[in-house]
Amino acid sequence: MKTKHLLLLIILILPLFGFPQTTWTGVVDNNWFNPGNWDAGVPNAATDAIISFDTLEKAPEIYLGDAFTNKLTISAGAYLTLSPTGTLTINGIFENDGDFIVYSDSTGKSGSLIDNGIIDNVDTLIIGTDTTFYYGIFRIWRNMTDVFSTGYGWHYVSPPIDSAVSLFFAGCWLQGWFEDENNWWDVDPNNGDWSTFKEPVEVMKGYSVKKSTAFCGALNPESNTIEFNTNNVMRPGGKLNTGTISVDVTASDFNGTTLDNWNLIGNPYVSSLNWELVTVPAGLNNTIYYWNPDVSNYVWYTQGIGGTGSQYIPSSQGFFVKATADDILTVQNSARTHLGADVYYKSEINDLLVLKVSGNNRSDETWIHLDENATTGFDGKYDAYKMFTSNGTVPQIFSIADELNLALNSLPSKINVPLGFVCGTSGEYSIKVNQITDFNCVVLEDLKENVKIDLLVNPEYSFSYSTLETENRFIVHFEPLSVDELKTEDIKIFSDQNNVCINFPFTEKGQCSIYDVTGKEIIRKAINKGLNTIQLAGANSCYLVKVKSSVSITTKKICL
Repeated sequence: MKTKHLLLLIILILPLFGFPQTTWTGVVDNNWFNPGNWDAGVPNAATDAIISFDTLEKAPEIYLGDAFTNKLTISAGAYLTLSPTGTLTINGIFENDGDFIVYSDSTGKSGSLIDNGIIDNVDTLIIGTDTTFYYGIFRIWRNMTDVFSTGYGWHYVSPPIDSAVSLFFAGCWLQGWFEDENNWWDVDPNNGDWSTFKEPVEVMKGYSVKKSTAFCGALNPESNTIEFNTNNVMRPGGKLNTGTISVDVTASDFNGTTLDNWNLIGNPYVSSLNWELVTVPAGLNNTIYYWNPDVSNYVWYTQGIGGTGSQYIPSSQGFFVKATADDILTVQNSARTHLGADVYYKSEINDLLVLKVSGNNRSDETWIHLDENATTGFDGKYDAYKMFTSNGTVPQIFSIADELNLALNSLPSKINVPLGFVCGTSGEYSIKVNQITDFNCVVLEDLKENVKIDLLVNPEYSFSYSTLETENRFIVHFEPLSVDELKTEDIKIFSDQNNVCINFPFTEKGQCSIYDVTGKEIIRKAINKGLNTIQLAGANSCYLVKVKSSVSITTKKICL
């Protein structure tokens, strides 16, 4: 503790006398954190760092660590790279007369920069009456390899520099979003000639990008990397985005439905943006939504509650917000963080139930939360709309309130909650409790099968689904049901040589269905109380066995 206080005191006093300096020599290697590469040791928050071309033997790279400086100077002809595993915090002026590069990798992880002073990248040469301006270069790479490897590889982006142009996206499909028309628009080059296309890409606006040819990204086509580069003749002299930045959000009520008033905006910084530290204006709901191509689904986060996404919005990430009135959203440097650029966290909150549906190697979640300040209708502060994927293999689960489909449904008290389920593929799916706090009773009712399952006793429920059925299939109860309505005896399913054995505890008859690996039903028969044995001809094979009683359905995979 004394050491921290001493460092703070030094940082406060040093501006009165000037900060000590250390200059990069690079005589050992390119590792920023190697003391042998600096003439006065590795810089810290109370040291000015100088990257000089005159002494540059090996260019410095920040990786596998957190770097700090007071003032940072990159001289003309010199450059500094920030790797996906590195972060850099600058407490003073960032003077860049050289080349500063931030890399990202194929997973989307990128280097993170937080500047706490002034960014200066303009130098002048005056000869007589002529003045020539020279600009230091900022290059922010966004690797899209992982995104472009999927059929649903759209990715929402937002420029981290103030001088971006559409040329950066040569070889890509680039789309903007019209809130007042509730539709996408193509940012098309002039007759396919990207070299003459100079459409500005606006700061804090979101765009959707997808690979359309053998490469994507004009400046780094071989690496499928979008490079936001301030060294372009269309908009010269650009800088990294920093400071207070605002964007207009609008509510045009195009159709007069909940499908209206969506605005696609983005994180403008070269670091993550902590949504919990952003002041949400009155004309905006508290939830952000963005597309995750890795799961072919939308993820979301509601301020103060949580969600399937993270409160930490990655650098250059575009995301949707829903407006209720025309307003202005403002972000500030104080909301920036190095956290969460590649990790998504879940909030630990009280009175929360998270149900997860799985199938086709895909999954989705719906959240139900109790809050005395919420209502039974939609609350922009406490609820989140359900945004549906177009990928027909992804199962979708959601709650229903006032005929609205919700990903997050906050309620003032424990009431029955209708659940909807849809998928573009018929098959076998399961619902399980993925997270629960402070609920002592959770009963899932399947209206199609007319069964009720106590999810605290049997936390996973398997069911068959057809694309022809209605989506309003389930109800969640939070109060105990009568013994006649709910039974908890276990149905045991196991194998014995070439036999499927079922220990059925109920007096009334049940039904057993057995499916092969292709999903084809090969046996259906009634079963009685006690041990039931069904002989199968195929040895060394696996089957899906589904047993249905009047109060439950049990499904198990059996291999003979």
